Amino acid sequence: MCLYLVMMYRILPEGYGSYAWRNALRVFALIFVMFIGLILILRMSAGAGVFRVLASNGPFLPLLLIAMILGIRLMQERNLAAATCFVLTEDSVSKVMNYDQLNMGNRRAVRKGANYGSNMNQTIALNNISKIDFKSSGIRITGRGYNFLTGNGRIFIPKETEKFAEITRFFQQVKVE
Repeated sequence: MCLYLVMMYRILPEGYGSYAWRNALRVFALIFVMFIGLILILRMSAGAGVFRVLASNGPFLPLLLIAMILGIRLMQERNLAAATCFVLTEDSVSKVMNYDQLNMGNRRAVRKGANYGSNMNQTIALNNISKIDFKSSGIRITGRGYNFLTGNGRIFIPKETEKFAEITRFFQQVKVE
């Protein structure tokens, strides 16, 4: 008789806020750089008129836009955190999304990502791990078939996950070749 060890972990509800904030700021930084780039491109093509429109409203319009984007992203990240489950077995690590818990915006994003080959559910065999990074924000596991464009082949387990010390010990024992 063979016993098969399966351990399931979720992100703790009290950790949703810090997890969402960290991920939202990462995405927000990219959006902010793109926004500045757009303003510079408009400045070069449309002249000073763009700055007059922004200046006539004062900083209110750009700050309102920034607050809206950040607020929406925070809600989406909290929802993703609630729907994520990590499964560790004797021979693999998996990230599983509960699609029934996703809100409409995240469901649409998952469907659109699947059109381009991205998969929210990831499984990496322990003998197929090329790199394990222990960071202050969590553990990043990269498989040999990692695809930078789709994100397939990489799992990030945040520090807000239940029994994170136990998960860390598990991955410290994994031999990466």
